[in-house]
Amino acid sequence: MSDIDTTAADDDWMPDRRYSPGTCDQILVSQRARETQEREKSEANRPTGTEIGQITAKLRTLTEQLKEQQKQLETAQEDLEKQQGALEKQQTDMVRRTPQPEGRTQYTASAAVGTAETTIHTYGIAIPSGKAKAFVAVSARASTPTHDGTPLLEIYEDGKLVGLMTIPDILPANGLSFCQTVGENHTYTIRARTATGGATITGVESWFTVIYYV
Repeated sequence: MSDIDTTAADDDWMPDRRYSPGTCDQILVSQRARETQEREKSEANRPTGTEIGQITAKLRTLTEQLKEQQKQLETAQEDLEKQQGALEKQQTDMVRRTPQPEGRTQYTASAAVGTAETTIHTYGIAIPSGKAKAFVAVSARASTPTHDGTPLLEIYEDGKLVGLMTIPDILPANGLSFCQTVGENHTYTIRARTATGGATITGVESWFTVIYYV
């Protein structure tokens, strides 16, 4: 065989086994094994489509239950407000049926108040038979030992605000007053509240004067 043929045979020869870099490196082998285990573990822990569907259904059910509970709470709050309104109306009607005696009446109290109105006292007049009109005068004052909440003192006539003042934190308080001549029955309510937060109001004093005449 010639030299040309021998060279061609050498060029066509290929090894039966190929070298794969790293196969003899124990560190690389261990790292690849760990990566394989982590991939298998991740795949095993991945939720299936069925499991995702079940979780979604449970979340939807919980959301509906929360909505229903919120609706029930709102309904209960509305019922409570209606009951409170009915109670105030009963108290007002009772005062209307009990005429304030002619002259001057004083009432003293203390109260812990918040942003919701707190009724301190209610006065009422019922013009007696034989009389046509009444002169009424309402005055009140109060103090607070703290600077919290901006406490307010109010006078209402039949639920309508007719007088308002900020309660000072020093004594004596200047006071709040309202007077007029009326020809029909009315109720006058002293109330207190705060603009924000809460406060303790002490030394709440109110005076109510009524004179009936023809």
